[in-house]
Amino acid sequence: MKSLGKMTVLFTLALIFILLAAPAWASRPVAKVTSFTGEVVIVSGVNAMPVSHVGQFVSAGDKVQTKQGSVQITFNDGAVLRVRPFTSTMVQERQEETGFLFWKKKVSVRRITNYVGKLWFKSGASNRRNFIQSTTAVCGLRGTIAESLVTLQQALIRFEEGNGDIAGAMLLVEQALRESTQGEAANNPVYQKISVAAAAMKKANETGKALDVAAAKATIADAGITAADVLDKNPALEPKVKELNQADKNAFVTAGLRLTLR
Repeated sequence: MKSLGKMTVLFTLALIFILLAAPAWASRPVAKVTSFTGEVVIVSGVNAMPVSHVGQFVSAGDKVQTKQGSVQITFNDGAVLRVRPFTSTMVQERQEETGFLFWKKKVSVRRITNYVGKLWFKSGASNRRNFIQSTTAVCGLRGTIAESLVTLQQALIRFEEGNGDIAGAMLLVEQALRESTQGEAANNPVYQKISVAAAAMKKANETGKALDVAAAKATIADAGITAADVLDKNPALEPKVKELNQADKNAFVTAGLRLTLR
């Protein structure tokens, strides 16, 4: 009986910690929408909103997903990201630790994760390190204009200017990359879940019901967990980056628990 009582107390304390834990995702605007066509959605934390106007903010950790549409995002340092139709991507800007022991230091890093589809990226004026990564590889860019295509079978990258260091399964090509397809997007787990979550949030906003909004946000949290799980399988991610990815996943798990317990 005493053992059962201790377990109950520990469970209660753990639950309180989960409910009070702060989300790991950032809400700091790092870019703005500078042009768009068709249907584009931005997923920020456990909220999903359609792109509705030029100047709309994109924050660190946001996911951007297109249907039959495209969007251009311009970062604070002038870097440009163009997300093509049927593409799902995540934008991250943060301080990452490199080195070991007494040689550790923090550097400014921007990571563009391409889950599926096609995107084009041009580096900005800052000294921020830029990476384009898929769920199978990471490419560190050097003064580069590059485009990336992720299909169901492979990840491709082409440099218009500059070059990069590729780690993992990513094929370097010279020819222009084709557009992504609706079929490829529909069969990608991250794209699928974000699509379902965005539709749920749109419906919840129309009904205005608190339960519908909570359920939609829980669905978005589940999509975030899936995105983190998929990225965690990337063998080219450094251990410290994997830790940050795990922190993102934990934040979505926490958010999902909060919403479920309401």
